[in-house]
Amino acid sequence: MPLLILLAILAVIAIVCIFHQLSRGFAKTNLNDQYTWGLYIQGFFFLVSAGAGALMVLSMLTLAQVPMPAGFADFGNALAFTLLIGGMVILGLDLGKPMRIFYMITSKNFKSPLIWDFYTLGLTALLSLLFLFPFLSESGVGSQVWALLMLLAAGMCVTVHAMFFPAHEKGGNQANLFLVFDTFLFSLSGGCALLTLMGAYLGLSLPLLSRCLFLLAILLLLSAAGHKIAPLRSGRDGLLTVCNLLKILVVVLLAVWQWAAPTQGLAVAAAALALVLLFLEKYHTVAHAQHEPPIPGTYGSHRPAATYRPAAKEWLIFIGGFSICLLLWAGICLLKGIWPWTL
Repeated sequence: MPLLILLAILAVIAIVCIFHQLSRGFAKTNLNDQYTWGLYIQGFFFLVSAGAGALMVLSMLTLAQVPMPAGFADFGNALAFTLLIGGMVILGLDLGKPMRIFYMITSKNFKSPLIWDFYTLGLTALLSLLFLFPFLSESGVGSQVWALLMLLAAGMCVTVHAMFFPAHEKGGNQANLFLVFDTFLFSLSGGCALLTLMGAYLGLSLPLLSRCLFLLAILLLLSAAGHKIAPLRSGRDGLLTVCNLLKILVVVLLAVWQWAAPTQGLAVAAAALALVLLFLEKYHTVAHAQHEPPIPGTYGSHRPAATYRPAAKEWLIFIGGFSICLLLWAGICLLKGIWPWTL
């Protein structure tokens, strides 16, 4: 109960900040003309990446008919669904006027990634919602069909997200060919980490998920090596260095867990670091494209470089939004009768 009380307090603070922003605008945020993408967009990508990644992992386990603990798929799907909803709420705040979402419904501009993002995210959330009903989760054929559709929908959602960033990078031999690959790896690793932490909270040992996270972390390290070998970036990037060190630490922890000391604590620590890594990676991806001056050439060189640090209000909304996701998850599990009463 203390955890639920803390989540409820954070959720109330976030709701107050949300209504204040809707009535007063963006005045209390640190967004500006150059940094139009900030913590809200980062939070949106973080929540949706983790949720879609968890759904892709669950759908692959279901298709492969891997034995899972009773109720685990329901727990994971409910948590992923709430993260998708939380991401949508934060994105609505970034629009300034959430009613603008209706432009997405009526627009026929299918050349825009934003339109595809709206439909793929909506389809993923709808399929996740359907799985909460017993006629799918308890049916062998129905769950297999759901898993196949979910794998396609969530995969398309992550693919669309990957399309947002290459357009901001340099072209030619400076093009960042690893961005789409990284986006998929980070989403899958975030999903594995999320399900691992959820399993640990429920008292379940899930070595398969930890091994998958180990493999994904190795692939992320190989991709990071590709970034270094190819002349994709100039100068030093402190945050990118931190991300690479976290990747190494996740691999080391899981290697020790697998071969030297197979204790649940090391797997849980690696999963928590993987989620931190996903959060930092989204910040780097969102902020990196906005470092360059908006005016090119010598004219832009005379303009002071803009900086962005999330304001306290932005942090309260993001943290409170995550708390709302967890409260909604607890409510769904209680309604389905699958919540552990020892919380």
